[in-house]
Amino acid sequence: MKKLLLILLSAISLSAFAQTDSRQLTQQITTEIDAIDATLPQINILIKKGEKGQAKTLIEKTIRQIETVEASYKQLGQMNDAESADVPSLSQLQETKRYLTNKANQLRYTNVYISCEAKLFDGEYGALLDEVQSALSESDVSFVDSVSMSDWTVTITAKAREYNKADFGGMSTYFAYVDAKTVIVKTATGKRLQENSVTEKGGSPFGFEQAAQEAYHKIAPKISAVIKEQIAQ
Repeated sequence: MKKLLLILLSAISLSAFAQTDSRQLTQQITTEIDAIDATLPQINILIKKGEKGQAKTLIEKTIRQIETVEASYKQLGQMNDAESADVPSLSQLQETKRYLTNKANQLRYTNVYISCEAKLFDGEYGALLDEVQSALSESDVSFVDSVSMSDWTVTITAKAREYNKADFGGMSTYFAYVDAKTVIVKTATGKRLQENSVTEKGGSPFGFEQAAQEAYHKIAPKISAVIKEQIAQ
């Protein structure tokens, strides 16, 4: 009889402990979900301000928080208390996770609008835009056709100028410079965040135009590096 009583008391104690543990876990889940819900407006404000990098970081952090709560739900289910009326809806939490995952995918690419005017003496050098975009495309950059669709607006103005001709042993080498200016603006705020000027020299035995083209080939990756550094912030 005494042994049976001890067994019953032990069972009651375990049940009381489980209920206490269950209540604590339920409260923890509720607190964490409240914190997650409070983060959503912050994410939307960052996106509206054009702070996509900060928004992506906060989204990733929040998704990790959700995964922690999902693990807590699983633990609560093992206590046979996952359907308690005191527990926030798991399906609603998973809907929030899907929403944030979609947001993260949308923010994966940085939308850039580039306006480029490159002069090759009396003509145009259209290859500069292609070379700059080619270098940037290695990053998560998407090029858009209008300022209104962009996260960043980039204006490039460049022109070539003759330098000199050097004669060596009956051979001539022509030299030319390209001067380029890059202005980078955050579209959401209209604030000019970067203005960079760079000059590059090119040489060719085939004339000033070919020398200028060589200078353009050298200057394109420098322009791309400036843009890449700024839009990564």
